[in-house]
Amino acid sequence: MSVTIPRKQFAAALKEAGHAIRPNPHLPILGCVRLHAAPVGTLQVTGTNRDLTIEVGLPVSGNLDVIVSHGILAQYISAVGSDPELSAVDGQLTVTAGRAALSLSTMDPTKWPNVQHADADPVDIDAAALAGVLYAASTDDARPIL
Repeated sequence: MSVTIPRKQFAAALKEAGHAIRPNPHLPILGCVRLHAAPVGTLQVTGTNRDLTIEVGLPVSGNLDVIVSHGILAQYISAVGSDPELSAVDGQLTVTAGRAALSLSTMDPTKWPNVQHADADPVDIDAAALAGVLYAASTDDARPIL
């Protein structure tokens, strides 16, 4: 199982999916991202905290299904200078970019939390209207509602 991904697109996808990951998750798997590439040509980069799930799709060719630490992978991808190649073998994800290589332990993809997809149409949000009420949002995880 191996895929090659454009570095800038992959770094942006990891950043987007990382918005759903809390800094100190109560379950180790919730600090990870799932990289799932089916033979149809799309890599799904998914981050979740069970309340919020963010999926970003990237065009690739290959097959891959792993769960790996988000923080380490995102830092490495942002630091390398060439397009990374990801390959998974025996519970290890090897990320090779140029002469640099990183090996990360992976988790079992069957342990990933079930994600329920909404059957509704996507919603466009007016950023200016959102900015008018954003000050009232809580930043404390212990008090999500004021």
